[in-house]
Amino acid sequence: MITIPLALVFLSTLADIVIGNCAVCQTVAQRAEFHLEDGKPPETFAKGECGLNMILYPTIQKVNQCKAIAPQIMGNSQYVKLLLRPGKQYKNVCNSLKLC
Repeated sequence: MITIPLALVFLSTLADIVIGNCAVCQTVAQRAEFHLEDGKPPETFAKGECGLNMILYPTIQKVNQCKAIAPQIMGNSQYVKLLLRPGKQYKNVCNSLKLC
């Protein structure tokens, strides 16, 4: 019988959560970037974008993560300005939020 140390299981689960948060954050921030580029106001983003159709392989947990992350991004004027800059700024936003 093979036994896996409990600490290893915990670290593996923690890594899955961190990677999951990063992926959800990048998806949310990238969608926020598109939202802003379309000239839509930041306030309307979180209300309509965190649904099951937004996230690849959606789960209730990922939708809830989206609903928690979206206001942090769109409610911060510095992140909004950053997302309006050229390039893939969504990665910088998630790094700044310490989710990646």
